[in-house]
Amino acid sequence: MTIDLNGQEFEGSVEDLPVAPGGVVVLETDGSGSLQVGSVTATSDIEISGVILFRGFGVAGVGSSKRLKQFRAPMIRGRGLNPGIAIMNLEAEQSIGVELRDEFGSVVATTDLSLPPKAQTAQFITEFEWDSSPDLSDFLGTVTVSGPADFAATVILVTEDEFATLPVTPMAGPEALSGSSESGSQELYFAQFGDGSDAGTSISSLILLFNLGAEAANASIEINDDEGLPMTVDLNGMEVVGRLDDVRIPPDGVVALSTDGTGALQTGSVIISSNREVSGVILFDGAGVAGVGSSQRLTRFRAPMRSGKGLNTGIALMNLGNEQVIELNLRNSSGELMATGSLLMGFKAHTAKFLTEFDWDSPVDFTSFSGTVTADGSADFAATVILVTQGQFATLPVTEMVSGSAQTLSYVTASPHRLSLKPLTSGVFALGTLIFFGVCLSLVIRVTTLPPERSSE
Repeated sequence: MTIDLNGQEFEGSVEDLPVAPGGVVVLETDGSGSLQVGSVTATSDIEISGVILFRGFGVAGVGSSKRLKQFRAPMIRGRGLNPGIAIMNLEAEQSIGVELRDEFGSVVATTDLSLPPKAQTAQFITEFEWDSSPDLSDFLGTVTVSGPADFAATVILVTEDEFATLPVTPMAGPEALSGSSESGSQELYFAQFGDGSDAGTSISSLILLFNLGAEAANASIEINDDEGLPMTVDLNGMEVVGRLDDVRIPPDGVVALSTDGTGALQTGSVIISSNREVSGVILFDGAGVAGVGSSQRLTRFRAPMRSGKGLNTGIALMNLGNEQVIELNLRNSSGELMATGSLLMGFKAHTAKFLTEFDWDSPVDFTSFSGTVTADGSADFAATVILVTQGQFATLPVTEMVSGSAQTLSYVTASPHRLSLKPLTSGVFALGTLIFFGVCLSLVIRVTTLPPERSSE
């Protein structure tokens, strides 16, 4: 794919891109010309991480996708939402099977996708050529995708004028079922939750929990406020004071629990406990549409930070251990330490702040800032990146800091226009920003477009 990155034209790849130790590199397309869609692979000699931000059709962020052979993801259509999946093939040509199940876990339709090497496809669930005709007018269920060789994937979710992405959950291989114990019990952590109204904007949260196995799961939902105390919310019309027990998730099925978005705005965090392997996401509605997957337990992470040009980023944290102080280091794009800060967090406490809201020990110019923040704790916590622009809200994953060697990251991208949404009158509406950060010395980025026979769909 030929694209413009930071004002320079590249044909398919960017070679020998230096990323300073502790620094960040930002590559931005100009959004001009005919629409192109595809996928991105970033290869580094030393450990890195990265995200892609989309602007122009709402704001959305996507982290790198794992190599996998099978995954499951929730699908919810109706309530103004339309879901789909984007897949990139990482191996030789292969046939990938797609299985659609309803909320009770029953298979309602299947299909197959034939993907050439490095090919990418992105489709709504209404666009697949199913072997039957499921009623998708108001649908809640899951999609399970399986292939004989490695691929990468992400969930795409749109409303009339918004675009969001969600992670998929691996079901086979070393990445599957992370966070579960030998007995099959599991906890999921969501570092951001909101419900209520503020300044005329109503925020609601939709919790989607789906079962990864063939036996029913029994789950509990714990919702705490910023102080770590039980939060009272309305879930599916029922008042819940901090905790809802005995939530049954059918075998291979899914449950949805939604807040009503009324009352004063409350923020906090969510812990899901289950006796079986489950996964989940939370969808936020009100300041645009955004989705967040569960966060892992960690004691140290790094995340990209940007501010300026109508964009602002921050972090949401939930403490999973005893009271602790979490130390923050803010670095610029060259990896230079700009400021430090700290957060005192009580047991199960939650906080969410933008870059400009932290008490840094040195003044920092955030009018046009690109860099990273590193958080260090003495006990476990969970975190996610929060991002806002022009009243729209998105989330991004953080990256646990562990030592590593050479690494390859895969990114599955999808354009709303490619997915048969209403075309915009302007040809410039998709603006992509690639942000890579870590401790690497050099980086190779390869951008792959759709095969010629599919690029005009």
